[in-house]
This record gives sequence, structure tokens and C-alpha cells, in this order.
Amino acid sequence: MIRGIGVDIVKVDRINEKNVQKILSQKEKEIYDTFKGQKRKKEYAAGRFAVKESLIKCFKRFIPYSQITVLNKQSGEPYLDEESVKYLFEKFGGNGTIHISIAHEREFAVATAVVIDED
Repeated sequence: MIRGIGVDIVKVDRINEKNVQKILSQKEKEIYDTFKGQKRKKEYAAGRFAVKESLIKCFKRFIPYSQITVLNKQSGEPYLDEESVKYLFEKFGGNGTIHISIAHEREFAVATAVVIDED
């Protein structure tokens, strides 16, 4: 059963070094630091921020951004790491699957999250 669907859009220019420290998990910061250009760094952080805001909408409760890690498969598909999924279901109850998607268009990043409960 679908527990929640969340969508969020972020203007990439809103991202700065100060909020990057609040938005990204430690693993995400390590990846962020490998990018050379500021444009790519901001796009990366904006996408992660949009995912985390989408998850807040799914669960209808605040989630500390740094507790959630969004990674990418070799194909580029984003996913939540296992620890993040476990954290969310332990904190808010239930058991299931979380699907996410991120897209970028010019100055915007948009993300969708779908939480499916298997109980």
C-alpha cells in the first residue's frame, strides 16, 4: 500500500556552502567534494535537498537531513542507502520500500519520493 508520495522543487541558486553542511550526510559530502565546478556541486546538493524534502512530505514529519543518504547506482539511478531506509521505518514505523527520482532542468532540481508499506 502506498503510504506517501512527495514532490519537491528547488532553485539551484539557493544552495550555498552554509546550507550544504546542513543538507548533506557525511557520505554525500565526500561525493560533493569530488566535484570540480560550483555548478555541479550546487546541482548535486539541490537534488539531495529536494529528495529529503519529498521524504518529509511522505512521512508528514520532519527528518534531519543529515540522517538520510542518497546515492547513485552505476546506471545513475538514485536510491536511499540501506541505513537511511532502516532509520526512516524505525523512526516512523512500518516496513517497506522507498523509491526516489531526481531531475534537473536549467536552474531547478526536482525530486519525487514514494513510500510503500508492505505491512
